[in-house]
Amino acid sequence: MFSGVTRRVGCTRTCAQAAKTLANAVQGTVCVVDTNFDAPSLDHHISPSTGPGLSDAILESKPGKDYAERIADSNLWMLVAGRQATRVNGFSKGATLESYVRELAGQFDYLLVDGPPLTSGSLAFSVGRAGDGAVLVLEPAGVAPHLLLKARKQLEAARVPLFGVVLNQREPALPPLLDRLMK
Repeated sequence: MFSGVTRRVGCTRTCAQAAKTLANAVQGTVCVVDTNFDAPSLDHHISPSTGPGLSDAILESKPGKDYAERIADSNLWMLVAGRQATRVNGFSKGATLESYVRELAGQFDYLLVDGPPLTSGSLAFSVGRAGDGAVLVLEPAGVAPHLLLKARKQLEAARVPLFGVVLNQREPALPPLLDRLMK
């Protein structure tokens, strides 16, 4: 799962680029999924889509893979948030979303998830638990050190391994902060 500590840090763009790069490097199927129902935008970075997606699968109780779109003739697949993303926000979706992500992980060789920001609470941690772990995405100038440390502790408490941190729009480094975050 790729997740921002806060909103608007380039998480979706980073996840989309990682999915494209991975798909070009491997033979297996790669699926990238948009679970950020509050601000879905994965299709803006992969391939335009107005079709149904994960929210539709959840609300219609159908397999998520049925709504995944293959991108051209490649091994890259995309599952957008869907037409009913705002409706999915209306009910408790943590466990449901977690089970859908787990199911998708078993149907593709690689699954990358554009997750909601950690500030969205339990939803982000449910998505993270369904996969192997999380990559935090942030803009170093816009995040206070205490928020990074809090995010790391929250991931630990939710038993979501932290794989690393992506610094978008990186200015001169923050090594001491990253050292503290990764320990």
